[in-house]
Amino acid sequence: MFKTVVRIFFLLNLFLNIVSCPTNYNENKVESNKIFYSLELDKLELLKLKSLPLKQQNSLPIVRKASQLLQTDPISIIDKSKPGPSGNFQDYYSISPYWWPNTQTYDGLPYVRIDGFRNPEVDDYDRIKLIKLKERILTLGIAYYITNNEDFASAAIDQINIWFINSETSMTPHLFYAQAIPGETEGRALGIIESRDFVFILDAVKMLSTSTNWSNDIESSLKDWFSKYLNWLWTHPRGETEKNQINNHATWYDLQVAAFAEFTENDEILHSVLNGFAEYRIETQIDETGKQPFEMRRADGMQYSVFNLQAMLMMTHIGDRNGFDYWNYPLAHKSKLEKAINYITDTNNTLSIKETSREETLDDCSLAPILYNVYLYNRNYSLKIKYQNINLSNCSEFYFIPERL
Repeated sequence: MFKTVVRIFFLLNLFLNIVSCPTNYNENKVESNKIFYSLELDKLELLKLKSLPLKQQNSLPIVRKASQLLQTDPISIIDKSKPGPSGNFQDYYSISPYWWPNTQTYDGLPYVRIDGFRNPEVDDYDRIKLIKLKERILTLGIAYYITNNEDFASAAIDQINIWFINSETSMTPHLFYAQAIPGETEGRALGIIESRDFVFILDAVKMLSTSTNWSNDIESSLKDWFSKYLNWLWTHPRGETEKNQINNHATWYDLQVAAFAEFTENDEILHSVLNGFAEYRIETQIDETGKQPFEMRRADGMQYSVFNLQAMLMMTHIGDRNGFDYWNYPLAHKSKLEKAINYITDTNNTLSIKETSREETLDDCSLAPILYNVYLYNRNYSLKIKYQNINLSNCSEFYFIPERL
């Protein structure tokens, strides 16, 4: 029993510390106990934690963290000293992370790009709020799911209401002013990647739906917000630009669109994205060796390869639920996803230093986002066996992907 609890607890920590192509379509959709978009833990495994004595539940780090969050104020997008370019406090605003004040001009404008070095000024705007929003809602949601403590659910739902539903405090459903470059542009299509945190938040929504504090009105209002945001992603020129990227930006765009379409039951958009994912993302972004050339050209190429592959692996879960088997695409040869996983792990500490613009190696914790998905992919036993002994016990409690984009 102890080993089982440890294994389940590890998976929870590991996630929180991170959640037309007819040839790959499968009419026999994968049936499983998986109930989430990104978390993808077996429902039966979570139920084992729910069956623990109350004292043991309350001693879990995730529950202790949630208890601490009950003593803190919710996060609000309008809580800032000044609005972005629109003048509307409810509009999301962020600046591009790798752009810095220009030392050659008296006012520092326009900002200049220094790839691989994150400007701490980013944390003065809404990006850091969105990161904290994800952590807050997920932590409270998982703690509620385990303990059935309605205090956790109430706090999480209150946070959802403030950010998505209340007309006076909710974020406007677009990212037009994301990743601005001071002195050059008020926002960029590349900023759309910042709303990937919403995909993880939808996991918490699934868990909170059994709460007595949840209601049909809340769910309807939340779906209305995501429907509007999905429409903006799908129809606005910024969304079209992001969709046409050739690297991780396009992959995370597809994942967002698929998750939001699935949540809002927009089957037309969902299947449009799923139909092309293997051909336009997996096939074009991973070469025959498993290398991701468009990521490896960056200063932190190995980290970006992990980041991109994480989105691809998360997409496999949505694909499975809807009849698309991306692990076996193309059918004629070994899965490119498996090759990409092996490339990153096998060449770490060797090719990474040779192929990127600066020395770079990844520790096991940096590989956690992809190894987590390897564990969850219960059909690929060869991958499981290969990576089962990698030690992730020293990874920090909350392992999120470095928020550097």
